[in-house]
Amino acid sequence: MSYTIIYDKQFIKVGDNQYIPMVLAGSNNCTETSPSGYQRRVRSWTPWFWGEGTILTMEMMLKIIEVRQQTIIESNNNREHDANWKEYKDANYGYWDSLAIGVANTRITSFAKYQGIIKTGCRKALTIEQLKVCNVHINIKTPYVWDGLEKVTGLKPYTRVPNTTEEFFEMYETMVEYLKGTEYTQPLITFGYMSDNKVTQLRKKYFPQVKQTKKLVTLPESYVIVVSSGGERLGQFIKFGRYGSITYHYNGGGKHYVTEVEANRRLKVCERKRGGDITWRVEKIEREREFLVTA
Repeated sequence: MSYTIIYDKQFIKVGDNQYIPMVLAGSNNCTETSPSGYQRRVRSWTPWFWGEGTILTMEMMLKIIEVRQQTIIESNNNREHDANWKEYKDANYGYWDSLAIGVANTRITSFAKYQGIIKTGCRKALTIEQLKVCNVHINIKTPYVWDGLEKVTGLKPYTRVPNTTEEFFEMYETMVEYLKGTEYTQPLITFGYMSDNKVTQLRKKYFPQVKQTKKLVTLPESYVIVVSSGGERLGQFIKFGRYGSITYHYNGGGKHYVTEVEANRRLKVCERKRGGDITWRVEKIEREREFLVTA
């Protein structure tokens, strides 16, 4: 099955609650050669909701995906009597929309994760001026046309590069006016000099993580998540592997949690990712154990 993978995001802030939602995405069944020479799935930076508009508010983007979600639900409900019908679940939204976020598996891409892409993207959006400091620029381009823009419309393709947000709006409006009278009315926005590791550099510069001091403590009890299948105990949960596989320890090991609240929070994630004959429960372990906790 062909689907789209979102690898990363870097929204551009062009006003109060005004964003260009740029994402690094590509098809799962096409490959390219990476800058380091390895074969990988193809990916490129593109405005995510380009069909609905270039500049959007967070509320508009959330509404777009909610409408898409309802369309999927209604379409699925209309096929309820089909032999291979399955009930829609938000936990595996990606399966229904042919979308994976950060992983090559649509079934563990939830609707909440999709919403999170938008909310976090807006919260950590950068202005054109901030991007320029790190040598990333914005291209405003005439749209790509398969047979060639000049051949189809008589217009010559060109690109403008704004240095400020003010220049962006001036150049964007000029491009819109240039394209008037054609069916290609929306300019294309792309990044310039946005390498694979550039987003990481941007986040370290503008959103540095505060290092937390931790200390070693001994606690009289801890909590684990017990994994069962078909009513039979498998072991104590450690982590999810690639493609949603479960890693667990048969006796005494597994991931231990300091508090029951923390364990239950993780339990809900486990239940969203894997259901069916797999069941989960939190179990208290009354035995001393050392933990590294935030001071």
